[in-house]
Amino acid sequence: MRLSHLHQQHQKLQAHFIDFHGWNMPLHYGSQIDEHQQVRKDAGIFDVSHMLAIDIQGRHACTLLERLLSRNIARCHLGKSLYALLLNEDAGVIDDVMIYRLSMHHFRMVVNAGNRAVCLDWLQQHAAPLTDCTVTPLPEHGLIAVQGPQAINRFKKAIPEVLYVATLAAFSCDQYRFADDDMTLARTGYTGEDGIEIIAPAHLLQELWERLVAAGMRPAGLGARDSLRLEAGLPLHGQEMDANTHVLHTYLARFVDLDSRDFVGKQALLHDQEQPLQQKQSTVGLYTRDKGIPRTGQNISWNDQIAGKVTSGAYAPDLGYSIALARIDSSMLEDIKKQPEGLLIHCHKRLLQAKLTPIPFFRKTKN
Repeated sequence: MRLSHLHQQHQKLQAHFIDFHGWNMPLHYGSQIDEHQQVRKDAGIFDVSHMLAIDIQGRHACTLLERLLSRNIARCHLGKSLYALLLNEDAGVIDDVMIYRLSMHHFRMVVNAGNRAVCLDWLQQHAAPLTDCTVTPLPEHGLIAVQGPQAINRFKKAIPEVLYVATLAAFSCDQYRFADDDMTLARTGYTGEDGIEIIAPAHLLQELWERLVAAGMRPAGLGARDSLRLEAGLPLHGQEMDANTHVLHTYLARFVDLDSRDFVGKQALLHDQEQPLQQKQSTVGLYTRDKGIPRTGQNISWNDQIAGKVTSGAYAPDLGYSIALARIDSSMLEDIKKQPEGLLIHCHKRLLQAKLTPIPFFRKTKN
């Protein structure tokens, strides 16, 4: 099993570990709900070093990304970040990725833990014919996410020599000098909260982590990360999307730019637009106040007909009840909206009364 660059720090904090795509990662440090609420109310830090940073460089770096990304790389200006999808020829989602533009011909991509090898191979395969484009994995780097309404203030106190962090706009990124090396900071995250994500060489991670913890930042595990992202309505690869599910049958169509460029998966996207509604699915938000927690793969029924399946489910600490993302047959959805009373989640041997609800599930009240 693979270990994070910060594994010893997690052991000192008596983390409870879980096997996550072959990585021994912290699930929680005592209470998932406490960690969730700490991020919502103040700030917390996550070790997400199981994800992989990949550098894409050269005069033809844009050519590669124009070909492979669901979104037009022209949207990603210098010093900006872009959320996009890597699609296969059938418009299935190989992975959802973050792109950071560090210079005119230098992009940094972060891919999910379970897709490290397949994404790297996909990028290198398509870069091979290009005369000036290199694809370089950075396994010696790790990632820390600092998330919460006080994330920026606490980061500034913990790492005062890194200037101008507070001036980063949402979805912006920059390179900073820390100790004897460079690190990338981006105003991005996966919790629905403000914060930054740090990509840094492994030898810097330990000092960064220890200084953040010493400044009062509470570590949070993958359990809280999952409940936070689900409340915010954020998708997880392998659940809301995968390589075998057409992207237009998820709720990620807004991250597909059907413009004039040709990109992998475009023909399948155009073909799907011509298909009847009976062959399509839609992602919806559900909640239940019944006792029970919906889980991935459980059936959704409506008036004794199977209508779809849960893709993600969890207890929502900020709401006080359970929520779920689900994929439902599009041809049934309008009827369900008109008569929602018969909607049920098949939770083990129990049937949970479910109701449709907008995504995201949780929105913070603006002061």
